[in-house]
Amino acid sequence: MTIEEFLIWGLLVLLVLWSSVRLKETVDPTDVFRLERKIDHLLRRFDVDPKDAETVQPSVEVLDLIKAGNKIGAVKKLRREARLTLREAKEIVDHFEARDRTA
Repeated sequence: MTIEEFLIWGLLVLLVLWSSVRLKETVDPTDVFRLERKIDHLLRRFDVDPKDAETVQPSVEVLDLIKAGNKIGAVKKLRREARLTLREAKEIVDHFEARDRTA
């Protein structure tokens, strides 16, 4: 399986999940968990770092909050904008905060 085929399958999975949510059907959390595990397995198989596959670029407002030292506000805004979990948003804010400190 080439990386292009992998990406097509990944997009297909995301489309199915999105369409089921759009139709307001109940999504079983165990099904979502299984799909996430399969995607993670495919990423590892093709030597793709899962962090690289989930690139989220914070908005200017989020970056301004980080520079101002308002980490909690930045996490909240990023969660709303990108529909991330608290952990995901915090990791991204931490990354950009550390990057700003070294720059």
